[in-house]
Amino acid sequence: MIEITPISTITAAIKLQLAPDVAGLTIWDLPDMTTTIQGRDCPVLFPELRNGFALNWKINPDTHGGEGERTYIATYNLQYSLAYQAIGASRGLWDVMPGMQDMVKTIVAAQIKHDHLGGVVVEFLTSGITGDGTVLDPDGNVFFGKTFNFEITEYIGE
Repeated sequence: MIEITPISTITAAIKLQLAPDVAGLTIWDLPDMTTTIQGRDCPVLFPELRNGFALNWKINPDTHGGEGERTYIATYNLQYSLAYQAIGASRGLWDVMPGMQDMVKTIVAAQIKHDHLGGVVVEFLTSGITGDGTVLDPDGNVFFGKTFNFEITEYIGE
């Protein structure tokens, strides 16, 4: 039987492998999620549940063969948001930007270091970082931050 690794296993591996390499950052897994992020939680990298978390699924054959003989490549994106600091905790975005950009670079460096997640057979890449400097928590509270689009590639087969 062909099985795709559960997303909860992927998110647990992301948390386990990135957290030690990014000082001062808390990384939330799906079970850690709450609807409201408090200022004291920041900086926190959390699964982006407001606009879709697991997106752009594609499953394509990797090899030729008959039924049960093919292998496949599954790709999808997991969106995470970085709530770096609560709005109003400093004078403004330009005060926060240097530290936030340093953290973004450190997160990407940690992702590159761990581009194959241990414990699961997947590739893990940063395919985009978006945002105008603010992100929302699930309740709609505004934080200085960015959104990361992590591309997951899994090789599946029998």
